[in-house]
Formats: sequence, C-alpha cells, structure tokens
Amino acid sequence: MLIGGAAVLGLYLLLLAASFVDPGYAGSSVGRNIEFAGTSVSGVEIDELDSAVSDASNGFESTPVEIDAGEGALTTTAGDVGLIVDVGASREAVEDANSPSFLTRPTSWVASFFGTHDIGAHYEVDRTTLADTLVGLDLPGVSEWSDPRLVADASGVTIEPGNPGFGLDTEEVADLLEEAADGRDLHSDEPVVVSPTLIEVDSPITDADAERVAAEAAAATAQPLPVTVGETEGILEVATLRSWLVLDIVDDTLAWDIDHDAALVHLEEAFADAGSVGSDVAFVVDDGGLRVEPGADRTLCCEEDSTERIEAALRAGDDHVELPLRSEERVRNAEWAESLGIIEEVGSFTTYHACCQNRVVNIHLIADAVRGHVIEPGETFSMNDHVGRRTEEKGYLPAGGITQGVLVDQLGGGVSQFSTSLFNAAFFAGLDFGEYQAHSIYFSRYPYGREATLSYPAPDLQIRNTSPYGVLIWPTYTDTSITVTLYSTRHVTAEQTGQSESMSGVCTVVRTERTRTWDDGRVEVDHVVARYRPSEGVNCSGEPSVPTTEPPPPPPPP
Repeated sequence: MLIGGAAVLGLYLLLLAASFVDPGYAGSSVGRNIEFAGTSVSGVEIDELDSAVSDASNGFESTPVEIDAGEGALTTTAGDVGLIVDVGASREAVEDANSPSFLTRPTSWVASFFGTHDIGAHYEVDRTTLADTLVGLDLPGVSEWSDPRLVADASGVTIEPGNPGFGLDTEEVADLLEEAADGRDLHSDEPVVVSPTLIEVDSPITDADAERVAAEAAAATAQPLPVTVGETEGILEVATLRSWLVLDIVDDTLAWDIDHDAALVHLEEAFADAGSVGSDVAFVVDDGGLRVEPGADRTLCCEEDSTERIEAALRAGDDHVELPLRSEERVRNAEWAESLGIIEEVGSFTTYHACCQNRVVNIHLIADAVRGHVIEPGETFSMNDHVGRRTEEKGYLPAGGITQGVLVDQLGGGVSQFSTSLFNAAFFAGLDFGEYQAHSIYFSRYPYGREATLSYPAPDLQIRNTSPYGVLIWPTYTDTSITVTLYSTRHVTAEQTGQSESMSGVCTVVRTERTRTWDDGRVEVDHVVARYRPSEGVNCSGEPSVPTTEPPPPPPPP
C-alpha cells in the first residue's frame, strides 16, 4: 500500500514538474486549447488579455434587447442600454482557467492536451448609459409626469395640480439585464429579454410647495407696472404680468419666474413704435463730388435683458421700470460702402427732350426713384422690379408711348427716355445686360440701334453687374435733358466699334458692336440689337399691326 501511494505521489510530482517545464502551459502567456467565447486566446500574453477580450467582444453592442413592462415590448440594443462585456471579470475567468491550483495543476496540464476549454463572457450594465436611455425610451406604458402649474389672471394666482407618470427603475432594469445575460453565448443572435415593473413617478414639485410660491407670485404682481421704453411710456397690466408667470427650480428650491420669451414678444409688440427707424449709409453726388453719407442704426424695443429688469422690479416691489432700446446694426453700413469700391465715374450718357411736357414729369419721377441705387457685385438690376408699375398714385401722367406699333398716350409714357440713357451709360461702362428691347419705331432723340424701351411688366431693362465692384446709379436732369452717370472702380473700357443692318421682312435689324478691354488685357466683343418697323402701325410681315374691321360686302343683287 505504501508502495502504491509512493507511486501515485511520484507520478503526481512528475506531472507537476512536467507542467512547469512545458512552455505551452501556464507561463507568461495563456496555455494551449483555451478559448474565450469561441475565440482562441492560447499564446496571448497575460498582460494583453484585456485587449484580446475586448476584440472578441466587438459587435456585442448591436445585440438586440427586448424590454416589456407589461403593456407592449420595445426592442433596442445592448449598446443603447449599457449592457457590455465585463472585461475585467472575463479576463479573470481566463486567468483562473490558465492558472489552476497547485493541487489540480497536474491533471489540468494533462487535460490541456485533450479538447478545448472555452471560457464564457461575463456581463455588466453601465448604469449611467442605461439611465440616459430610459429617460427617452418610447416604451408602451411609460409616461412623463406633469408638474403643478400656475393658473393666473387679474383676479388671482392658483395652482393646477400635477399628475404622476410611469417609468422604470434603473437599478431593477440593470439587475434584470445582467441576470438575463449571465451565461449567454457572446455571439448569439437571440435577444436579451427583460420584463421590468412599471413604477409610479411623481413630480419633484409638490402641490404644497407650488401653492406657497403661487401666493408669493400673486403678491408680486398685484399692481400694474408702469414702463418706459426709450421715450415711450406704457403700463403692463396685472393680467399681462400674471400671464407670464411660471414655476422654476432655483438652487433646488421652488420659486416663481416669468416666461422671458413670451414677455419679450409682448414687449416688442406693445412698444413697436418706440425707438427710431434709422437709415442706411448712402452714396451722394453733389457739388463736392462723390461722398458717403453716414446712416444711423435703428433702435427698437427691447434689449434682451429687459425681461430680467421686469422680473427684478416685481421682486423688489418697484413702482416703475425703465427698459433700454435695442440697437439693430445696419447691413449697409460704412464697412459695406467701403467694400464696394465705388470711387469714380465709369460711364455717363445724356439724352435730350422738349421742355414742359407730361413725359418730362414721368422722366423726372423715375429718375428720382432710381437715384442712389447700388447694383452690388453679382446682382442683376431690374428697372421694373425696382420702380414697379407706374401709377397715377405715384404721380405719373399720361404721355406718348407705343402699343402694338402705334403711338398712343399711356400712363407713365416717356420713361423709356430714362431707360435709354441708363442703357447707354451701362453700355459704355462695360456692364452686361439681361433683358432689354429697343423701341419698335426709331426716334431721332435716341442713338440709332443703341437704346432700350420700358413698359410694365414687360419689356424690362436689366443690367447685370459681373464686376467685383458695386455700381452706383446717379441720374440728374434739367427741363430739357436727362443724364445717367454710373460710379464704380474703372477696370474696363468699352466703345462702339461697328454697326450693321439686315432685313427681317420689312423691318430693319440693327446690330451694334461693342469692344470691351479689361485692365488685365482681356478683350471681348459683343453686340446689342434693335429692330425697327418701317413705319407706325406696320408689322415686320408688312401687315397692319392693329387689325382693322372692314364693313361686309353688299349682298349680291337678286
């Protein structure tokens, strides 16, 4: 018997010694035939096990998680509810399998040659992630509580009680998730299913606290509050003040406050006439030449801290509050003007007319309406968009115009003399054109083939500013002339370099050539086109432009 025991002891010591000299077993790296969640970790250095466990756990965050609190299920993911692989506990499980006790080491060493030892994952729940998810979880049965709220009018301030909501307990859900995941195959596609209990969740604001604050709010708003905004005076009535009242929690203490957004909207509407309209910076041309006239910022009700001033006045029991005006910076300010590069004359043209006619009144009115307008870089200026319909209310008078190729009186007639002057100023300033159309009948007061008529809504005159500089339109006039001058930075010269005619039926088509030369040496040739009828009332086909009604022929004799 002693010999048998000695033999067993000797075998044990032999196996024990062999296990220590075997480089593939329980050294500084994981031994042979050990897996973590189906992934071999044999040969992995012990101090790199955390990384190996994390790598093997990739993708677990997308594992479906089903939550059902009794009123319907919701499916989310492990990552969303904070269910994760417990890397530390999983690593320790692998280490325990790799480092058996001294007593079982020989048998574990022998077993390592036969079969695979698979270590399952351990799981935990990140409570912070879970709590954040539960707040916004759209789970059937979960509902928000409602706080008590102030109900106020001129007669008083009362409380409308709140109602409880229903939610989930974070700790309970976390425990259920960990229990459901315990022993789970890391790579299983089956959902983790938990069935937590819905719990009633009350508002942190009690009705008693709300009633105390309601009494304080009623006292603070018991009297109207006189207000001065700039130089405008008004009164905020009790009903108005109380319509802004809300409950708030300040430093963990319930207090009354006002709805500052609603209060500011009311102030802006009630004191819409306070302040000043302001004015944009303006370019002016006078005897002193081209200059920039400073504008003024608009002022209006009210500065954003105005509602804080009102609240402070109510808390202090003040009998009056002054609110500052808000300054609204202009877009068209000095920086804007300077950026445009409007420094010199770049084009000008004058046409002449007889004195003291209705059409002269119309020319002067439209010139006044356009004077000072700036065509910004990249912008297309439309005469009709800018001036609008010429109406009697605006002061326009009947004067000569062309309708269907016939000269007739029309409201606003004669404004084409202004558009032709502007067209020619733009032509020689090197600007581009959008829509334009020459008169259908030639008048000797205009440059032949180089003109633009105007009616509403069409034809229009459109000027496109493709330059990097702004273009100022500055018309001037006398009793017998209209001049349009354009100001910008001169960077291109333009001249008429040719003109040709062709026929379109009985009409004459005039093609006027323009050559533009830029400061960088680039040269471009373009054309403007005019089409003239041979006489009033005749189409290019030779037919009358206005249909005539002839009497029917007499009946044949019987």
